[in-house]
Amino acid sequence: MENLLCCTRTPSQHGAFLYLIRRGRGNEFLRIIDEKSLIKKYWREISILKQELDQLRKGIKCNLD
Repeated sequence: MENLLCCTRTPSQHGAFLYLIRRGRGNEFLRIIDEKSLIKKYWREISILKQELDQLRKGIKCNLD
């Protein structure tokens, strides 16, 4: 699984970000982002599977007629 974190920050925010990472809170932040990316991935997979199911159902109906 690939993780990608993209953020913008000012130089003054850099120290605060490193502070959170060192204290362990950064792990929770990254986990939340990872969970969101997993949810998006699963929604895409569900959408694709629904489309495939609809195509199969249409194919079965055509064969029965």
